[in-house]
Amino acid sequence: MIRGLYVFFFLMGFLNFFSGPVLAHHSVPTNYDMGDVSKLIGIVKEVDIRNPHSLVILDVTNPDGTVIEWLIEWNDGNALRRRGVPIDKVRIGDTVTMNVLSHRRVEHVAYLRDVLVPDGTIVRDCGAGIYRGAEYYATCEDAENSASDN
Repeated sequence: MIRGLYVFFFLMGFLNFFSGPVLAHHSVPTNYDMGDVSKLIGIVKEVDIRNPHSLVILDVTNPDGTVIEWLIEWNDGNALRRRGVPIDKVRIGDTVTMNVLSHRRVEHVAYLRDVLVPDGTIVRDCGAGIYRGAEYYATCEDAENSASDN
Protein backbone atom coordinates (compact mmCIF):
# COMPACT_ATOMS: atom_id res chain seq x y z
CA MET A 1 0.00 0.00 0.00
CA ILE A 2 2.74 2.47 0.96
CA ARG A 3 4.69 1.59 -2.16
CA GLY A 4 1.59 2.31 -4.25
CA LEU A 5 1.29 5.76 -2.65
CA TYR A 6 4.95 6.49 -3.41
CA VAL A 7 4.43 5.53 -7.04
CA PHE A 8 1.25 7.62 -7.21
CA PHE A 9 2.90 10.75 -5.78
CA PHE A 10 5.98 10.26 -7.94
CA LEU A 11 3.82 10.07 -11.07
CA MET A 12 1.75 13.10 -10.04
CA GLY A 13 4.92 15.10 -9.42
CA PHE A 14 6.38 13.98 -12.74
CA LEU A 15 3.24 14.96 -14.65
CA ASN A 16 2.99 18.27 -12.80
CA PHE A 17 6.61 19.11 -13.59
CA PHE A 18 6.16 18.57 -17.34
CA SER A 19 2.69 20.11 -17.68
CA GLY A 20 4.00 23.72 -17.58
CA PRO A 21 5.85 23.56 -20.91
CA VAL A 22 2.85 21.90 -22.54
CA LEU A 23 0.49 24.67 -21.40
CA ALA A 24 2.97 27.40 -22.31
CA HIS A 25 3.35 26.04 -25.85
CA HIS A 26 0.31 27.98 -27.12
CA SER A 27 1.02 31.22 -25.31
CA VAL A 28 1.86 34.03 -27.73
CA PRO A 29 3.33 36.28 -24.97
CA THR A 30 5.52 33.42 -23.75
CA ASN A 31 7.06 32.77 -27.17
CA TYR A 32 6.93 36.21 -28.80
CA ASP A 33 8.07 39.61 -27.56
CA MET A 34 4.83 41.62 -27.36
CA GLY A 35 6.79 44.90 -27.25
CA ASP A 36 8.95 44.17 -30.31
CA VAL A 37 6.85 44.81 -33.42
CA SER A 38 8.94 44.55 -36.59
CA LYS A 39 8.07 45.37 -40.18
CA LEU A 40 8.96 42.77 -42.82
CA ILE A 41 8.62 43.32 -46.55
CA GLY A 42 8.88 40.23 -48.69
CA ILE A 43 7.37 37.77 -51.12
CA VAL A 44 4.90 35.18 -49.85
CA LYS A 45 6.39 31.79 -50.57
CA GLU A 46 3.86 29.57 -48.82
CA VAL A 47 0.55 29.91 -46.98
CA ASP A 48 -0.73 27.05 -44.83
CA ILE A 49 -4.02 27.82 -43.08
CA ARG A 50 -4.54 24.96 -40.64
CA ASN A 51 -4.92 23.91 -37.03
CA PRO A 52 -3.41 24.29 -34.49
CA HIS A 53 -1.30 27.08 -36.06
CA SER A 54 -1.33 28.59 -39.51
CA LEU A 55 1.98 29.42 -41.17
CA VAL A 56 3.19 31.86 -43.78
CA ILE A 57 6.67 31.54 -45.27
CA LEU A 58 8.02 34.93 -46.34
CA ASP A 59 11.19 35.53 -48.39
CA VAL A 60 12.73 38.81 -47.22
CA THR A 61 15.57 40.36 -49.27
CA ASN A 62 18.23 42.12 -47.20
CA PRO A 63 19.93 45.31 -48.45
CA ASP A 64 22.98 43.22 -49.46
CA GLY A 65 20.77 41.07 -51.73
CA THR A 66 20.68 37.94 -49.58
CA VAL A 67 17.26 36.35 -49.12
CA ILE A 68 16.19 35.24 -45.65
CA GLU A 69 13.28 32.85 -45.26
CA TRP A 70 11.01 33.83 -42.36
CA LEU A 71 8.52 31.48 -40.74
CA ILE A 72 5.52 33.56 -39.69
CA GLU A 73 3.11 31.87 -37.31
CA TRP A 74 -0.54 32.86 -37.49
CA ASN A 75 -3.65 31.94 -35.57
CA ASP A 76 -5.46 28.67 -36.25
CA GLY A 77 -7.56 28.37 -39.38
CA ASN A 78 -10.83 27.87 -37.50
CA ALA A 79 -10.41 31.08 -35.48
CA LEU A 80 -9.40 33.09 -38.54
CA ARG A 81 -12.44 31.91 -40.52
CA ARG A 82 -14.81 32.35 -37.56
CA ARG A 83 -13.66 35.97 -37.15
CA GLY A 84 -14.12 36.67 -40.84
CA VAL A 85 -10.43 37.36 -41.52
CA PRO A 86 -9.99 37.55 -45.33
CA ILE A 87 -7.25 34.89 -45.41
CA ASP A 88 -7.65 34.41 -49.17
CA LYS A 89 -6.07 37.86 -49.69
CA VAL A 90 -2.65 36.54 -48.55
CA ARG A 91 -1.46 34.92 -51.79
CA ILE A 92 1.67 33.08 -52.84
CA GLY A 93 3.90 35.26 -55.02
CA ASP A 94 2.58 38.60 -53.71
CA THR A 95 4.89 41.20 -52.19
CA VAL A 96 3.47 42.11 -48.79
CA THR A 97 4.34 44.19 -45.74
CA MET A 98 3.90 42.41 -42.42
CA ASN A 99 3.92 43.72 -38.87
CA VAL A 100 5.10 40.85 -36.71
CA LEU A 101 6.11 40.03 -33.16
CA SER A 102 9.65 38.64 -32.96
CA HIS A 103 10.23 35.24 -31.41
CA ARG A 104 12.04 35.40 -28.08
CA ARG A 105 14.53 32.61 -28.85
CA VAL A 106 14.52 31.69 -32.54
CA GLU A 107 15.80 33.91 -35.36
CA HIS A 108 13.62 34.50 -38.41
CA VAL A 109 10.48 33.28 -36.66
CA ALA A 110 7.66 35.68 -35.84
CA TYR A 111 3.94 35.96 -35.09
CA LEU A 112 1.71 37.83 -37.53
CA ARG A 113 -0.16 40.89 -36.28
CA ASP A 114 -1.24 42.28 -39.65
CA VAL A 115 -0.29 42.21 -43.30
CA LEU A 116 -0.71 44.83 -46.03
CA VAL A 117 -1.48 43.06 -49.32
CA PRO A 118 -1.01 44.52 -52.84
CA ASP A 119 -4.63 45.70 -53.22
CA GLY A 120 -4.25 47.88 -50.10
CA THR A 121 -6.21 45.62 -47.75
CA ILE A 122 -4.83 45.25 -44.24
CA VAL A 123 -5.46 41.70 -43.05
CA ARG A 124 -5.46 41.64 -39.25
CA ASP A 125 -5.28 38.87 -36.70
CA CYS A 126 -6.78 39.84 -33.38
CA GLY A 127 -5.07 36.87 -31.74
CA ALA A 128 -5.52 36.67 -27.99
CA GLY A 129 -6.81 40.27 -27.97
CA ILE A 130 -10.27 39.11 -29.04
CA TYR A 131 -11.00 38.36 -25.35
CA ARG A 132 -10.55 41.20 -22.86
CA GLY A 133 -11.51 40.07 -19.39
CA ALA A 134 -15.08 38.84 -19.55
CA GLU A 135 -15.72 40.75 -22.81
CA TYR A 136 -15.81 38.87 -26.10
CA TYR A 137 -15.40 40.69 -29.43
CA ALA A 138 -16.60 38.86 -32.52
CA THR A 139 -14.43 40.79 -34.99
CA CYS A 140 -11.15 42.65 -35.06
CA GLU A 141 -13.06 45.89 -35.68
CA ASP A 142 -15.18 45.41 -32.56
CA ALA A 143 -12.08 44.87 -30.42
CA GLU A 144 -10.27 47.85 -31.92
CA ASN A 145 -13.31 50.14 -31.55
CA SER A 146 -13.70 49.16 -27.91
CA ALA A 147 -10.00 49.83 -27.24
CA SER A 148 -10.18 53.24 -28.90
CA ASP A 149 -13.31 54.17 -26.86
CA ASN A 150 -11.40 53.68 -23.59
